[in-house]
Amino acid sequence: MSRSDFILRIARNGWVCLTFFGTGFAAPPTVASRPFTLDDFKAQIPLSAQGSFLLEIPQILNTAADPEVQAVVAGCSVETCGQVMAETSFNPDGRRLRVARSQIQCCVTHAREYSVVLDFAQKAPAFQEMAWVKLLGTLSYEQQGGKPVAVIFVKEIQEVAKPENPLLR
Repeated sequence: MSRSDFILRIARNGWVCLTFFGTGFAAPPTVASRPFTLDDFKAQIPLSAQGSFLLEIPQILNTAADPEVQAVVAGCSVETCGQVMAETSFNPDGRRLRVARSQIQCCVTHAREYSVVLDFAQKAPAFQEMAWVKLLGTLSYEQQGGKPVAVIFVKEIQEVAKPENPLLR
């Protein structure tokens, strides 16, 4: 597991919280309580040469699970890669797509697909369903069905070759 597979933060109550792909684990207090900061996030997530956070789709989804993390990373530039697909809900004006990536939980038969909403300033561009894309955008959050959802406002998107390792571990 790499440093970027989880988010570690110090909760207001002083507990150390490890959020791993949407599941929170807590340990007894070991350090002084302090708020989660952008510097904390930067210490855990690599940056591109242009200063964008290099995040995999499950990591982006994970940020939506914690309101304190959302408050810190909303508005940050992110770069990711995945397969593009239609957004079939919450898309009345046709400006949205989804980008997905599968992650192996224990073996290939237990791979799970994760996806994030992409929002475009104009109508969403046409891509062949499940084409591989690399994108750059701004991370944001909204409520859908009473739950927080990560949304990437896309600045740049381009079709790319299938990665050497399409399944995340």
